[in-house]
Amino acid sequence: MIRDRITRGEYLPDNRLPSQLELAAEFHVANRTVALAMAVLRAEGYVWTQATRAPTSAPRNTGAVVRRGVVGATRIR
Repeated sequence: MIRDRITRGEYLPDNRLPSQLELAAEFHVANRTVALAMAVLRAEGYVWTQATRAPTSAPRNTGAVVRRGVVGATRIR
């Protein structure tokens, strides 16, 4: 669901995502579930995180190729 929102442009590149608590409340799941989902999205290149900042959707034009051919929220063709 979060991945879909990123690819549809609801969460724009380089913008903060809702907090884990907000997402957990919205989707009616445990905080740990959201944390695991964010870890998957991070590994797939859809989001990036810094220790002192909230998760952010990945920038579109980083020039980096990451796992599964994803750069930011757009797939490489």
